Amino acid sequence: MHSDPFVKLVRAIAWRTLRMSDILILAAGPVDGHVCVPTGFRFITVDRCTPEGLKLVRKAMTSAQEPDVAEARLREGHRFYGWQDHAGIQSFGWTCASGRQIGRLHMLEKQGRLYCYNFFTAPRYRGQGLYPSLLASIRRSQASNGSSEFLIDVSTKNLASRRGIDKAGFELAACTRVWTVFNSVAWRGSSQRFPCPALADGDIWYE
Repeated sequence: MHSDPFVKLVRAIAWRTLRMSDILILAAGPVDGHVCVPTGFRFITVDRCTPEGLKLVRKAMTSAQEPDVAEARLREGHRFYGWQDHAGIQSFGWTCASGRQIGRLHMLEKQGRLYCYNFFTAPRYRGQGLYPSLLASIRRSQASNGSSEFLIDVSTKNLASRRGIDKAGFELAACTRVWTVFNSVAWRGSSQRFPCPALADGDIWYE
């Protein structure tokens, strides 16, 4: 029996208007040993807003349909990382030391803590281990700069990203529930912390 078209329409509007998401926050320490570099790729980092660096990052971000955020992030001190082959950057991500937000949830700034976010891998390179190896390379490269805690967040609905994060050695540290209205976070629900050896004791967020 087919559903009434009106009921389908109401459900579609409700889904786009109000949605609930469970967000996981995972943590890992630095990587001290060797990180396997994917064949044919080299690890690149951009941490300054130079013309050359900005051009490289904007081109990579175009594949994720977000080229306009590159300049502001670099000027704010965020770092860009990627796996680059002969055709360009095929997998990338960002870190920041402060200013990370999950909706209305502000992540606490702490000496030695970095937040990893906005990772993307070109579709034809997915499933080849670029994402977890990029996370490991970031942890290894930034350990020499004094970073000892690395946090990343992911929706429970994003199973592919969660698998990559797990493979990279991150452990569950906390979870929080958020409600979105018209794709904008309206409020946060319950939150929970979990024992995580990679994360020092203390709060990781504030309202």
